[in-house]
Amino acid sequence: MSFKGEQNLKSEHALSDEELKESIDINGETINSGIWRPSIFKNSSDTLEAGASTKELKRIINIEEAKIRVTGEKDRFDENFSRQDSEKRRVKIGAGRILTELLKRIAPEADPHDIQKTALEHGNKTIIVDQKYLSKSKEDRAKNLADGMITNLKKIPLMVTGADCPPVGIYDPDHQSIGVFHSGWRGTLKQISPKGVQAMNETYGSDPKELLVVVAPRADGERFEVDGEVRNKFLNAKNEKGELIYNPEEVALFFKANPEKPGHYFLNMGLAIKNSLIKAGIAENHIQLSNYSTMSEEGNQLFSSERIEGQKARDSFAFIMALK
Repeated sequence: MSFKGEQNLKSEHALSDEELKESIDINGETINSGIWRPSIFKNSSDTLEAGASTKELKRIINIEEAKIRVTGEKDRFDENFSRQDSEKRRVKIGAGRILTELLKRIAPEADPHDIQKTALEHGNKTIIVDQKYLSKSKEDRAKNLADGMITNLKKIPLMVTGADCPPVGIYDPDHQSIGVFHSGWRGTLKQISPKGVQAMNETYGSDPKELLVVVAPRADGERFEVDGEVRNKFLNAKNEKGELIYNPEEVALFFKANPEKPGHYFLNMGLAIKNSLIKAGIAENHIQLSNYSTMSEEGNQLFSSERIEGQKARDSFAFIMALK
C-alpha cells in the first residue's frame, strides 16, 4: 500500500514535540500531537469530535511502556483493583493516563470518567448508550459483551480499540448521533457495521444516505493473511433470511490468493466493510477508508499490530467519538 507523502511517515516517529504541533496531512488524514484524525468529519467540527491515539502520543507524554490492552471479562473484573498485583495496577494506571491525555486532545470538554467502552467479543451486538444505560454502575457497563455502541448524548465519549481489527465510526449530522464499532474479520462477517446502521435508524431515525463513516487504520489486504476456512466462511455466510451476504464475485475482491502459500489468502477487511456499508444504504462518497496499515513499516510506527508484535507484546490504539 502506498502513501502520498510516504517519505514523511518514516521520519515522523522522531519528530520533536514542537514539530508535532504542525499538522501532518496524508491523503486527508492528519496526525497532530500524537492524534490521528480522519477528514470525513472535518465539516462537522462544531458538533463532533473524533480521533485515535498513536504510539507517538505515548512518547509525547513519556509513558512509552504503557499499554492499552483489551482483555477478557474475567481478567478485567475478577478482583478489586486494590487487591491486584503491582504489575496489573501499573498497566491500568498507564492505560488511564493514555486515555486521559487522548480525550484531552480530542474532546477537552468531556470527562474521562464518562468514556464508554465494552468488553469485545468479535460479535455484532450494539449497545444503546442512553441515560438508563448510564445509570448502571461503571463495572456493570464495562462488563457488557458488545462490539458496538451508539448514542445521541453530548459529551459522552464512545471508545473502541484496534490492533489490526479496524474501529469504525459513524456520524449522523441530521439527528446528532454517533456509533463506534469493532470490526475484525469475524465482526465484519457478522455484519457489525450494517447492524449498527440499522440500530441508529431504529433508535434515532437515522437515514443511511446521510450518515458519514470512517474505517480506521487496520491490517491491510496486502499482508493480512488468512486460511481458506475464513474465505469459505465469507462465501457461505447468510443473513437472517437465509440469503448469501456476499456473492462469489464480491468475495473474490476481498480475498487475494497468496502465491507463495497455497490455500491461504490476503483479506482486505476495509473493502469488505465498505461493501457491507454500501449495501446498508451508505453513500460510497460518505465512506472514508484510512490509508494507514497497522502491518506496514510506516503504519506500524504509529499503530500497533498483533500480527507483527505478537499477542502478548502488542498494544492497542483507542478510537474515540463524542458529540459536543
